[in-house]
Amino acid sequence: MSKLRQSRTGGEKQTLQNALTATEQQIDALVYEVYGLTEKKIKLVEEKT
Repeated sequence: MSKLRQSRTGGEKQTLQNALTATEQQIDALVYEVYGLTEKKIKLVEEKT
């Protein structure tokens, strides 16, 4: 997160934000898999966040 704050250009910030978003999505998918969540349960979780 500190690299995002330190970035100087809009393009650099966007690149870092895209990487952060992709990483968060990968983590979510792994957690859902570990807990064996169904699509229905995943939708419930994502609606509450």
